[in-house]
Amino acid sequence: MKALEKRLSRFDYWYILREKRIGQTIIKSNDETNIIPSKTVNGAVASVCSGKRIVEIASDNMEYLNSFDWESLDNKYEYKIDEKPEELELVIPQTKEYFEESIKDRVDLIDDIWQKIKKCSKKILFLKVIITHNRLSQQFISGKRRFAQIIPRTGVMFSAVFYDKGKQKMIFGGTEQQGGLEVIDRFEYDQRIADGERLLDAERVNPGSYDAIFSPEFSGIFAHEAFGHGTEADLFEKDRSMAVKYLGRKVASSLVSLYDSPSLAGQAASYLFDDEGMISSPTKIIDKGILVGALTNFDGWIHNNIKRTANGRRENIFHKAYARMTNTYFEKGESKPVDMISSIDNGLMLCYPTNGMEDPKGWGIQLEGLAAKEIKSGRLTGKLFSPVIVTGFVPDLLKSISMVSDKMQIDGLGYCGKGNKEIVKVTDGGPYLKLKAIVA
Repeated sequence: MKALEKRLSRFDYWYILREKRIGQTIIKSNDETNIIPSKTVNGAVASVCSGKRIVEIASDNMEYLNSFDWESLDNKYEYKIDEKPEELELVIPQTKEYFEESIKDRVDLIDDIWQKIKKCSKKILFLKVIITHNRLSQQFISGKRRFAQIIPRTGVMFSAVFYDKGKQKMIFGGTEQQGGLEVIDRFEYDQRIADGERLLDAERVNPGSYDAIFSPEFSGIFAHEAFGHGTEADLFEKDRSMAVKYLGRKVASSLVSLYDSPSLAGQAASYLFDDEGMISSPTKIIDKGILVGALTNFDGWIHNNIKRTANGRRENIFHKAYARMTNTYFEKGESKPVDMISSIDNGLMLCYPTNGMEDPKGWGIQLEGLAAKEIKSGRLTGKLFSPVIVTGFVPDLLKSISMVSDKMQIDGLGYCGKGNKEIVKVTDGGPYLKLKAIVA
C-alpha cells in the first residue's frame, strides 16, 4: 500500500479506496429455510486525475495495482482541487453482533419470526421471511486525507399471501437499518397483517381526482421518483432532466422542503464519506417550494460547476462512481395527521407503495400501491381499495400540497439502479402529505 501511495503521489490529485463487502441472507418460507452468502468483494480501486480525464484501476490484488504503468500518465490535472488534510473514522455500534450468533441461532430467530407472523392470521396461505446482514468496510487515502468506516446493515422483510373464498391478496413489509440483530427487535408487522387480511374484500377505486393523503412510505416513493434520478447531475449533462431548467424556480408548495442526506444517523443508506472521499452532509433539493440543489459526484462537480455533494457512489470498487441518491425525504411540517384526515370530506389515504416510475425529461410520474383507505366526513371508514395507481405532472402534485404532518418516517428496504444496473442501497420517506392526486 505504501509503495502504491508513493507512486501516485506525483499526480495533482489521486486516491485509493480499499473495500471489503461481506453478507448473508436467510430465507424462510412455507417449505424450507435457505442460507445464502452474499458475494464477497475485497480489493481496492486507485483513481488518478490525468489531463482532462480520470483514470481508474480496480483489482483484488494490490500487487497488480502497484505494477500498473502509472508513470505513462500525465500527472497534471486541468482543474484545481484543494482539500485540507484530515483523518476521520466511523464504526457503527452494534448491541447484538450478527456474525457472533451461530448459524443455528440465526435459523431459530427467523423460524420464531415466521411462526409469530403466521399466527396473526388464519388466512395466510403463504409466508416468506427474509433476514439480511451486510457489512461494508472502507479505507480512503488521498495524500494526508485518510478516512475509514465500518458500516453493518441488518434487515428483516416478510411477504404474506392471504386467501379466502377464492380471493387472494398479498402484502409485504420490513425494515433495514444500520446495526446488528437489535434492528430485528424493532420490527413491527401487526398492522400490516391486519390490513393484508382486509385487502381480501377490497374493491377497485373509481378513477378520478381526489383529496388524498400520502402515508410516510408513499411520500418516500414520491420523493425518490420525483427528485431522485432527476436531480442527479450527470443527467443534466446529457439533457435528460427537466430539473436543470427549474433550478432557482418554484416547483412546489411553500410548505415543501426536500433533502437527500447520507449523514442521517442509523439509516441504511448513510455513511461517513462517499466512494470518492467526500464527507457526508445533507443536500437541500427543495427549499420552501424552490428547487435549489442537485446531487453530484466528483466528475459532475468538476464539469457542471455545481456544488459538490457526497453522492459519488459505486455498486462496489469494480464499478464506476455515479451521482446517486442516499436517504431522500420530505422535511416534516406542523400539521397533526388526525387534523389532516378530519380536513377531508371525501378522499383517500394512500398506503403501502409497491413501485414507481418517473420520466426525468418530461416530469410525468406514476406511483403504484397496495391500498387506499377511504376517508368520509373527516374519518377513516375502514374501507380499502386495492390496487391503486397515482399519475400526474410532478410540479402539479407538489404545488397542490396543502398540509404536511409533524411526524415522519424513513423506510430502508429499497435499492436503486441506474439504467437497470449499478445497484446501490437507498432509503426514502417523509411525513404525511395532503395533496390533490389523480387516482385509479
